[in-house]
Amino acid sequence: MTEREKALMRVQTFSFALNEANLFLDTHPKSREALDYYHKAVKEYNDAVQTYITNFGPLDFTQVLSKDTWTWTEGCMPWEGECNVEI
Repeated sequence: MTEREKALMRVQTFSFALNEANLFLDTHPKSREALDYYHKAVKEYNDAVQTYITNFGPLDFTQVLSKDTWTWTEGCMPWEGECNVEI
């Protein structure tokens, strides 16, 4: 597994955890343990996204950081197979 794949897997893992925590909290809104888990997962997700962006570029167009040029279309998209080829 490439470093890009590992970074994307980490984002996806915490995205899944957040969705699960959200569903649980919808039915158990007073659960302190679930709320603590949710906040920890939010931090981990944000950290994973930032790490991915820093090392491999944006995951979606809202994360383009350049003010001089549109970089969203540079390189391959995370879901494209050629992103997985190590050079």
